[in-house]
Amino acid sequence: MNSTKEGKYRVRFHLGRGSNYLKWQVKNPSGFVSYHDPSAVRLVMLNARLHNRTNVAKNICQGANKTVCAWIECDWVGVTTAKTPPYGRNALMYNPRKLPHWTDKEGKNLDNHKFDLIVSNEKFLYSNLKLSDFDNTHLEDVA
Repeated sequence: MNSTKEGKYRVRFHLGRGSNYLKWQVKNPSGFVSYHDPSAVRLVMLNARLHNRTNVAKNICQGANKTVCAWIECDWVGVTTAKTPPYGRNALMYNPRKLPHWTDKEGKNLDNHKFDLIVSNEKFLYSNLKLSDFDNTHLEDVA
């Protein structure tokens, strides 16, 4: 995941050892990387698509060591410390140890699926909120 598609952000949950373990990693279109504590902020991602390197994920599902194989590619990422709007209901999940693709609560394969908006809440992701839900919230550009 060294380069970003021109004009796109990449977001993933960082599982590497060190001070950024279990934080959201955001790589902006110019390649600058920032880390965000999921207990302190919520990420708001616009025009987001779920990416997955399927062959790598299948190997992890069969017991191989974890490596970067999934991320969210989006047009813009905002950060807010607001705890509202409330939690979303349409959870998006990724755990290649259990299933080698992005899923919803029913286990539907969501690889490459596009969403107008994805919002983080702690370490979870939701797709049912709208940008208008954040009208009274200060959103900062991560870049």
